[in-house]
Amino acid sequence: MAVPNFPNTQMVTKANDLLKRWWVNIKKDHELEIRKLLGGLTFLLFVEPNRYMIMALLKFWDPARLVFKFRDFELTPTLEEIGGFVNLPFQGRQMIVPHKQ
Repeated sequence: MAVPNFPNTQMVTKANDLLKRWWVNIKKDHELEIRKLLGGLTFLLFVEPNRYMIMALLKFWDPARLVFKFRDFELTPTLEEIGGFVNLPFQGRQMIVPHKQ
């Protein structure tokens, strides 16, 4: 069912089970080599996205500017921020979380 003014988006709902099994069974020396190349992205294999939250946020996605556009501001989440929100480990500086003053 198409929703008017809704972005045409395909969504990955989870990593392929075969890919997950491959990662779990990979040799440690290969794992370290892959982590050097991909960093914390390997942890995304085991994230189960909240499909309903994603569908709600898609109403605010601006594909031309690649930002979430709200009435008073725009939001461009970084991979580090997304990792912080879903409690993935991150190597580097701590995430800056805005707060009300």
